[in-house]
Amino acid sequence: MAAILAVPGASFVYEMGGGESCARCHEIAPNFETWQHSTHFEVACTECHGDAITVDPDFHFGNIRRLATHLSGELPKEIRLRARDLRPMVDNCKRCHEQEFRHWQSGAHSVSYAGIFATPTHNNKRLLMDDCMRCHGMHFPGAIGELVTPVSLQGPWRMRGMPADEPAIPCLSCHAMHVDASNAKAGYFRFAATGPDAATVKLRPSLALFDRRAQDHISAQLLTSPAIQDGGRPVKVNTAPQNALCYQCHAPYANLQAGTDDDKTPLGPYEGMACLDCHEKHTLKAGTPCPHFHEKPESCVDLIPPPLAPTRAALTKPSPR
Repeated sequence: MAAILAVPGASFVYEMGGGESCARCHEIAPNFETWQHSTHFEVACTECHGDAITVDPDFHFGNIRRLATHLSGELPKEIRLRARDLRPMVDNCKRCHEQEFRHWQSGAHSVSYAGIFATPTHNNKRLLMDDCMRCHGMHFPGAIGELVTPVSLQGPWRMRGMPADEPAIPCLSCHAMHVDASNAKAGYFRFAATGPDAATVKLRPSLALFDRRAQDHISAQLLTSPAIQDGGRPVKVNTAPQNALCYQCHAPYANLQAGTDDDKTPLGPYEGMACLDCHEKHTLKAGTPCPHFHEKPESCVDLIPPPLAPTRAALTKPSPR
């Protein structure tokens, strides 16, 4: 009983240090230092990582497990979130970023693991493979056979390694938590896009791609956009870092032809436009910005050649795509 009661007592002592107590352990220090220069520096560690009065027993058992690991000397080189920790982190994001969460929830990126990996309309046509998780399941640590069974074109398929309703593309797929934002003003970096129509764009410091191989985030500033082709003609591609982030998943086949696989590169009169010129940030709905470019949004239908042209119904009631 004394040992059990000591756990919240120890937690309380560490919380009083405002995170500095945790940083005394050298494996936590890098995250602590980055947090001090991040946009979340005014948010206490306990707001996202829990405290002595957290009601989840797994949280306290996790603290005991980490303490035992630390005392044993078998320390990991870097601290990583487990796949099971993602749902609580998404809930934490929701508490402060409620509007963004609701937009994400109503858009295509909130799809569940079952919505991707247990769907007959997809699985009957394309064999599941580890590369699927490069975009749809970045945080799952195992192979495709550990996530869903059977790995074949014949179902029925069932989830193994993750709850069926777990989000396959959570917030941390495109956003990093502990990011140095000391040089950002008003929460944005200023970034100069390249090309003949280069312009200075604003970039959120948190925008980054989670690479499941490295189990780490790559800043959107370091990502590049592909050299898209339309037949043999080079396509003008917007080089803003936000676009480069989208291209990591919404990319063409190896032949780099526009419109192949999940590529959404605009052609025709909208060639060179950025994704966010037409798509909302988190809902991904398209069509709503049209009034900013045209007095009559329905003119989009007349300007864009099929099959890229949206329907008039899509302009009046934008789809999640």
